[in-house]
Amino acid sequence: MSLPAANSLLVAAAGTGMAVSSAGFLATLFGTFVPVVFLVTLFIQSEARKAAESGSEGDKF
Repeated sequence: MSLPAANSLLVAAAGTGMAVSSAGFLATLFGTFVPVVFLVTLFIQSEARKAAESGSEGDKF
């Protein structure tokens, strides 16, 4: 492949290769955000339950 042909291929790929639809971007964002919030909430609840069962008021932190 010659250099001008490779250059034009690279320019064409750079123009459309990184194109992202807004629906795909939002799906990725919410697909990451929702499970993280769920897991953080689950961790906080389990730590609160563990502290309540041991009689501690959170003095360990």
